[in-house]
Amino acid sequence: MEPLTVFSFVVNVVQLVDFTVRLLKEANEIYHSGTGHSAEQVELKKVAEDLSRLCDNVPSIPADEQDHVLGQLGREISEIATLIKKEAKDLITAIQKLKLKYGSSRHWGSFRQALATIWHRKEIDKMHNRLKGLRNDLQANMITYMKVQTEGIVKTLDSLKTEFEKMKCQRVDSIGRLNSLVKNMSISQLSKENLFDVERRLNEYHALREKYAREQEVLENLQFTAMFDRYHAIPEAHLKTFEWIFHPNLFPQTDPRSTVAFKQWLLSDNGVFWVCGKPGSGKSTLMRYLCDCQQTKQYLTTWAGKDRLVAVSFYFWTAGSELQRSQRGLLRHLLFEILREHPDLTEILFTDKDKYPHVSLSLPDLYSALQRLKSLPSTTKFCFFLDGLDEYGGDHQDIINTINKLARIPNIKLCVSSRRHVEFEDAFGTDPNRKLHLEQLTRDDIAKFARDKFEETTQFRKAVQQVDSDFDIVAEITRKAEGVFLWVFLVVRSLRNGLVKGDNMSLMRKRLDELPSDLQKLFENIIASVDSVYRRRMATTLQVALRAPEPVNLVTYWLLDEEKGWTGSKFELEESIGTVQAIEGEMSRRLYGRYLGLLEATGTLGTQRVNFIHRTVRDYLDSEAARNIFAFPDLNSYSKACKALIAYLSIYGSNGTYTNTSLEHFVIFSKWAEIQNENFDIDIFSKMNQVAIERFGSNQVRFLRELVHYGCVSGLEYLFSRDPELLTHHGRFLLLTALEAQPYMAKRLFGPALVERVLNWLFSKSSRVVLQALSELFPEFFLGVLGEDLGYQNSYLPGYNMEPEEWKTTLNVLLRHGADIIHVLRDRRFIRDLPWLRFSERFFTDMSHALRSVPNREQIRESMRDLLDRCTELYSTFLEYGFDPNVPLDARTVWQMWLWQICDFQVNHGLFETQSLRLMQVFLSSGADPYASVSYQSDRLKEVKISVEHIVDGLFGEESRRVLYPVLEEAKRGWREAHARGLNRAPSRRKRRGENQVRCSPWHHNKRPRL
Repeated sequence: MEPLTVFSFVVNVVQLVDFTVRLLKEANEIYHSGTGHSAEQVELKKVAEDLSRLCDNVPSIPADEQDHVLGQLGREISEIATLIKKEAKDLITAIQKLKLKYGSSRHWGSFRQALATIWHRKEIDKMHNRLKGLRNDLQANMITYMKVQTEGIVKTLDSLKTEFEKMKCQRVDSIGRLNSLVKNMSISQLSKENLFDVERRLNEYHALREKYAREQEVLENLQFTAMFDRYHAIPEAHLKTFEWIFHPNLFPQTDPRSTVAFKQWLLSDNGVFWVCGKPGSGKSTLMRYLCDCQQTKQYLTTWAGKDRLVAVSFYFWTAGSELQRSQRGLLRHLLFEILREHPDLTEILFTDKDKYPHVSLSLPDLYSALQRLKSLPSTTKFCFFLDGLDEYGGDHQDIINTINKLARIPNIKLCVSSRRHVEFEDAFGTDPNRKLHLEQLTRDDIAKFARDKFEETTQFRKAVQQVDSDFDIVAEITRKAEGVFLWVFLVVRSLRNGLVKGDNMSLMRKRLDELPSDLQKLFENIIASVDSVYRRRMATTLQVALRAPEPVNLVTYWLLDEEKGWTGSKFELEESIGTVQAIEGEMSRRLYGRYLGLLEATGTLGTQRVNFIHRTVRDYLDSEAARNIFAFPDLNSYSKACKALIAYLSIYGSNGTYTNTSLEHFVIFSKWAEIQNENFDIDIFSKMNQVAIERFGSNQVRFLRELVHYGCVSGLEYLFSRDPELLTHHGRFLLLTALEAQPYMAKRLFGPALVERVLNWLFSKSSRVVLQALSELFPEFFLGVLGEDLGYQNSYLPGYNMEPEEWKTTLNVLLRHGADIIHVLRDRRFIRDLPWLRFSERFFTDMSHALRSVPNREQIRESMRDLLDRCTELYSTFLEYGFDPNVPLDARTVWQMWLWQICDFQVNHGLFETQSLRLMQVFLSSGADPYASVSYQSDRLKEVKISVEHIVDGLFGEESRRVLYPVLEEAKRGWREAHARGLNRAPSRRKRRGENQVRCSPWHHNKRPRL
């Protein structure tokens, strides 16, 4: 039976009330049965049967279930139905009286005629009117129900539309159309057809609403803070520059621009096109130009033909957040852009219904989602523009591999840019038709930029008219620039400032001659020209910008610059500091005027942040050549930054745009202050703790979490000295936080040893709460390494997502402080969830299919090797700490299960011999039974009982056998000695071997999966 709905319930009620009302009409009405058949005469028996059947179709719903079954109007509707049923049952009672009085065989001209023989006319009319009134009430309730339903849908759709508009998602128009349909819904009359039609439409609208809500949640999960900041920070291309990239035919063959094949690549080719160039040559500006240019879209549309086109971009940024310089950020951004443009792809790219719409943001899952693009029909084509590969925060080979994997998907091509590093040259630079060297192509663009910028000033035109020589300053700038646009930008700005001060062409030429053509020396020259009164503050500002983990808000820099009034030890705030926009405007002028524009404010007013004008400025300031810039006594830049951040939080509280990151930035700068041995005021930890409690709630866990993540032991110690009950209240939380995977930013800035310092500090306090938490959390931490890719599903376990070395280091610290590993190693839960062995039969069946699949084979094999390598390292750790490989697991031991798996690898594939060899070494060196055997069969081998020795002899190659023979002999010797020592209580070897010769298969099935 299908679940009862409001509409199916009301349809049954309507059928009952309509039938009953018809019965009570005037005598000349012809009776129609509930089945719709006409009858010239009314048969009482038939009337009774129809009434009873229709009553039975209206179930009685208990009062406590009415709201659940029928919705918030269920009680009223159910009460109306009960009253209608009562009237109908009264009629059934009357029929029984008629049958008794006249017999069941008598026929009547109408039911009313029959009823009039035992009821008065007024009584019949009253019932008739009551039923009509109840029907009207039912219709009114259904209209209200409809209104409630549609208002609920409209409210959700309005909310979704607002969110989609913020994300500029293409779903906005669809939601608008659906909203109009929902608002125009109505019920003209209560009939079976109308009700079922309305129900069908409402169900469709509900389904669409849920679909759109899922799409919105997926987009929200993929989105991250400052997602488009790098794009907006890149300057737009100067007017009529870079146009040569689409018109190589306009240049003679001697011009390098004539060889650029980018247009042809857009129109027809696949694969990767590489834009490379010197630092500062304008690669990012070109990439933004290409992404924004209508000609790019026009040519890509030609390439796509009748297929729909998706063109998206991502800009790596070394000065940005973790997500702005990582593969995880890249994949999230690409998926966000794809689904924002084509939200209908959501259910295709994210297929795991158990997690959907709560999208897993792990790198493997994001990559899998993007890989599903290959499963799309050839009706969609993708072009990805990826800028700044050299600013990727990991191993460059990793990002190269990812790009090449994406490029192998038939409907995807990529345009990428980077500096000319060797690894990028090797990967993308072999085809001259798919690359360009930017600095060789922009000579005319540089000249145009310089000339246009000069001609914007009346002083330049006057200077040109007054000169007698044929000196062309634009040509000289172009020559010295050597293709570096950034150099031109800085030099032209400097020379224009001279023009404003009255320089003539002779002085401009002299100034140009004095400006070095090397970027680094030009930076030195600019900094040296800063007025001495500003240099100390400039050093503080530049040092903070250099060590900031990501661009810090402009207001904080203003507070930093207002050192005396805002970062004094008393933190006294004036009554008014003006609006955020006014502060930003003032600080922007300071950055440009006092510090000559090496830093700039980017973003919209009210949320501006500070960036270096170019990565090369950061590179220079971080070099040995720039050390003298910061050589001021007692500069204490990072301590001042901490105080400025406290002032920011004190003023703006949780309403500030960047309050969430301010806590993290505070802890990072406090770490830098500690590293640089600054004169750090330790009391500011107390002040920040107080501000955090005031601004973020009643407890201090946010601040404590950041202190732990960044290994700020000095801050923890200070807070503990002020509050000895700190560990009593928060000891468990601190330990749990320390056992989480260390944030990427913490490891990147300060290395992987931070957690170890925090753990040692925690245990040094001998807190009962911490030691109790260790006892409770250690098993979960140990299980946490059995991550999802190794078969364990709980991503909330401590230790989950830790790198193996990080996990092992943490494990050693916990063991030193009393963690009971033996108890965990004997825990059946641990044994049951051991890596690899807990995988289901379906996993191995799917893996076997994938290994044989031509398109995926090499990729799957490589993933399997990586997975087996990690498994081997984990088992090596388990065995090192005392795990017994011979522990029984159902009808076999863990060692025997691995032997079966090694047999399967070697018999069916031979693809994983290196991994199988390593597994044999690890287990045999750690006490695994060298005399064990397993029963094995496959589609290539009849069932056979095979021993460890036979596995080594028959399934491994000669080189592997040479490695394994001494390991096996040593294991046998150790086994014999252990057996001899325990002879008085141990079984004989023959008996023991017999015990171990059980039928071994990881599954309780007759047929094993064929790998």
